[in-house]
Amino acid sequence: MVYPEPLIHGEITPMQTLLLNKEDVGSLISMKEVIGTVEEAYKAFNSGQVIQPAYTCIHLPPPRGEIDFKLGYCEANEVISMKASSGGFPNNPTEHGVPSGMGTILLFDARTCALICVMDGSLITGLRTGAAGAVSVKALARKNAKTITSIGTGNQARMQIREIREVMTIEAIHAWSHHPQILAQNKADIERESASRW
Repeated sequence: MVYPEPLIHGEITPMQTLLLNKEDVGSLISMKEVIGTVEEAYKAFNSGQVIQPAYTCIHLPPPRGEIDFKLGYCEANEVISMKASSGGFPNNPTEHGVPSGMGTILLFDARTCALICVMDGSLITGLRTGAAGAVSVKALARKNAKTITSIGTGNQARMQIREIREVMTIEAIHAWSHHPQILAQNKADIERESASRW
């Protein structure tokens, strides 16, 4: 990440905050980059370069769900990140025209605590979660493994399969779901994207 110099010809550079919607985020990152970044983040965490407090949550009265706040500081890039993610708001789509769960990510320059970016968190959350699975497979799966099993067939399961495909050749997928229609749709989507069979 490139930061503005604090002083230009003796003048203070005004704080600038980048705003990114879901499409902007998608155009700026790739699965391979996210997998590499997640792998480096795990190494930074395990080497003591990360401060990650416990997340906090606000449970709202029904029928609403909750909103979680997760944050951390990484010494390697001098960034403080905070994600606010909500879930369990079943009336949102019909009554308010927004998803039942949403996420927003804030990035701060840890040297000054200036807010440097506000971005949609939905795509990056899926990519990060999928990348965590890919990093685990890369580190722990047998080198000749070509079959994976998915317990559940929602968006996260699809993202896991897509990103695991970046680190291993998948020839067969076993999947289980409570919902036969979602299982069938997931199967069709994955088969359309790749040569993997169910």
